[in-house]
Formats: sequence, structure tokens, C-alpha cells
Amino acid sequence: MGRKPAEHLTIDKLKNLLTQIAQKQEKPQSELSLGQQKAALSSISRLPIEYEEMPRSESSRFDKKAGIIYINSIRPEKSQIKAIVHEICFVEYKLALATNKTPRKLSALDSQSLRYVAEAKGFALSAYLGISGSEYKLTGLSNWLMQKPLREMPEMTYEKKVDLLLSEATASVKAISGQAIQINIGQPPSDLHSKTEKAVLNKALEEARARKMSIYRASDDEPDLGIDK
Repeated sequence: MGRKPAEHLTIDKLKNLLTQIAQKQEKPQSELSLGQQKAALSSISRLPIEYEEMPRSESSRFDKKAGIIYINSIRPEKSQIKAIVHEICFVEYKLALATNKTPRKLSALDSQSLRYVAEAKGFALSAYLGISGSEYKLTGLSNWLMQKPLREMPEMTYEKKVDLLLSEATASVKAISGQAIQINIGQPPSDLHSKTEKAVLNKALEEARARKMSIYRASDDEPDLGIDK
């Protein structure tokens, strides 16, 4: 059973909830430098992040052959941070498009659901870091929430979808918070991902290569960083 129209979660309400999630998380005693922010983000990424020179119009690219996220080294650091946030949040969605499968516990979700999860995580992480999350528009959220569960996923009710968005966003912000605090006190960041998770992700990358998935490139002219192409 869906909720009554008056109880619908609007985009603005969801963004407010995501902002609250970000604000509730513990922050380092002193403000992180841009370099420390990049280090914290890299530590929660499920794929290696490297930097290379690209055309100025591009901010990042995801190379499935190497299994690496590349960030444009000639862009300002704030731009690099925004690109890292987007890439680490959308990697599962990109692999879903390429393989029809997704790693980790999100494996039961369709690509549309993964997109909303990615946007929710991206908006929450941006709020935690104090950067604009305007590119995470969550367009079509209400329609997605009200859709009947797919036959393959009968458990994905309205309430379950809302819980999924909030729980995934919370997990991401808690992860960056913990790493940021460690880095701020001079400790190296932790390896947050198990060998099993990495093995599943590598298998998904191999399947993406077999399907000849194109490299995704991000530019300022493409607010969604080309992921829907």
C-alpha cells in the first residue's frame, strides 16, 4: 500500500532530510584542507582514484578497463572534490548499466533505483562537505516512489524505497565523517572495503569490459556527468 498523497516525500523534503543527516554527523575539530577532503573521499571510494590532465571541459572519467576513476588534475581543487563525490556515488549505477548487475547489497535494485540512491548519497555528502549539491536534482522522485514494486522486487514498497535512500545516504556520510576525523588528527585513513566486496566489484568490472562499456566522461556541460548516455 502506498502512502496518501499528503504524506508523499517531495524532493525538497528529501533534501531537507539529507541535509539533517549530514549536519548530525560529527565533524573534525578543525576544518579540513581541500587536500584532506580529497583524501577522505578517496578512502571511502570502492575504486582507486587517480589524477591526470584532461581538457578543461572535462572534470573526470571512469575507465572500466583499468577499474579506475580519473579526476582532471588541472581543474581547481573544489571542482575536483565535486567530481570525486559524483564518481564514487555513481559507480554502482554505471556498472548496472554496463552489466545488468550491481555489486554489494544493492544487487537486487534496478538501474533507476540505483540512480536515486546515488543522487541521495551525492547530495548528502555534498552537504557534509559544505559544497553545492545542485546537480543532484532527484527529478522524477515522486513517480519512482509511487511505482508499483517490480515483480522481481516485491519488497520494494514506497516505505522501503524511502528507507533505502536515507540509510544509504547515512552510511556514506558516516563513512566520510569517520575518515575525516582520522585524517584530521594525523592518522591514516582506514580501508573500509572487505576483500569480498572488492572481488565482487572486480567481477562486475570484468563483465563491463566484456560488454564493451564505454568510458564515462564528465564535463561542465553535462550536469549528470554523462551517466545516462
